[in-house]
Amino acid sequence: MAKGKFKINRRTFIKASAATAALTYCSTKFNQVFEPAVAKASAESEGIKKIRTVCAPNCTNSCGHLVYVKNDKIIKVEPGSFPDPAYNRICLKGISNALQRTYSPDRVKYPMMRAGERGEGKWKQISWDEAYDYIADKIKSIQSKYGEGAMAWMSMTGDYGVFGQLISQRIANVMKGTHITNLGIMGDLASNIGFTPATGMLQ
Repeated sequence: MAKGKFKINRRTFIKASAATAALTYCSTKFNQVFEPAVAKASAESEGIKKIRTVCAPNCTNSCGHLVYVKNDKIIKVEPGSFPDPAYNRICLKGISNALQRTYSPDRVKYPMMRAGERGEGKWKQISWDEAYDYIADKIKSIQSKYGEGAMAWMSMTGDYGVFGQLISQRIANVMKGTHITNLGIMGDLASNIGFTPATGMLQ
């Protein structure tokens, strides 16, 4: 082989490929170890805490979240990690849910009672005791007039989980009312209710 020329053959090609693959692997593993450590140190120096939690919007997926908190306020949300990478996902609703719903100026934080005609949009704040008494009186009034089964229960919550899913069924049983569904998800309810009787199994 003349000086300054490189002759490639099957053996040299395999050697070069193996060396390249090894370097790439080492570089990747280095980044996997080094970059998270740097990111963690940087976050801690800025007073940012990273908290593992799950999404709780109007669906049942409970996707993993990694929430960044600074000065007790959420500043960023990104997908959390699961043992199975196939579950490392998050939808736009899940991202906006943590920030927009938590800090929305329209978020309802206290019991509110209508203070005008239906549709006027006039409300007044009442205490929790007043709210409980009002609800109890209404339930007693309806059941007294129309019968116990006239009270129909359906779970609708923006914080969907075991409690929100099952509480309506339990209340209906205790109060001898009618339980419609504990799968009260606005976006998926129609498909769930239609799927079960059509196929004989839950969706």
